[in-house]
Amino acid sequence: AVLVAIKITALTAFIILTIPVLKSSNFNPLIPTGTAGVFGAAASIFFAYVGFDAVSTAAEETKNPQRNVPIGLIASLGVCTIFYLLVATGAIGAIGAQPVMSGGIPLSPGSPELAGRCASIVASGALEPLVCSKEALVHVLTSIGWPAIGRLVGLAAVLALPSVVLMMMFGQTRVFFTMARDGLLPAKLASVHPKFRTPHVVTVVTGIGAALASAVLPVGKLADY
Repeated sequence: AVLVAIKITALTAFIILTIPVLKSSNFNPLIPTGTAGVFGAAASIFFAYVGFDAVSTAAEETKNPQRNVPIGLIASLGVCTIFYLLVATGAIGAIGAQPVMSGGIPLSPGSPELAGRCASIVASGALEPLVCSKEALVHVLTSIGWPAIGRLVGLAAVLALPSVVLMMMFGQTRVFFTMARDGLLPAKLASVHPKFRTPHVVTVVTGIGAALASAVLPVGKLADY
């Protein structure tokens, strides 16, 4: 709850500072890469909604789950969608987020061509395009004259990242627990702690697996997984 509060505070501050300075011209053209860009974005933003299903995995540990689980799912979806829309609006409206083009064709994210083009734009003294930045929200706030707040938003992002990891691991342990109880995994994984009434064995096993993965895999691969 503390980590999520930090995250919401940072995003709210970003919205408050960027919405008043947005320019409608930054939204023209509204769909600069056409339908291909829309479908590409839809395929990516789908993953922003992965994790809400973790709410349902906690049904057995929820007070009055028939009432509270639907409220948790729908309310969290609603709140997050509103934040997504407002943050995107603030970022694009404040400094623009049009694609970097080459010969009228938008360069692919993560490609060497885009990296080279971004480097040349920055070297020329022009403002770094939003699509080139590796810390987009910090870049936006710095560009509109709030560098200190930008650094705090970046810090909040780092501090709040464990909330995502913890929630996903919580959901995964409950999935493994149910599978073990149904005989699809070793029965030992369905053990419940005599005092705390939580699936402690599967939590330890999942934690060790996550720790090993984070120790030996590149960050980019972990993000993809």
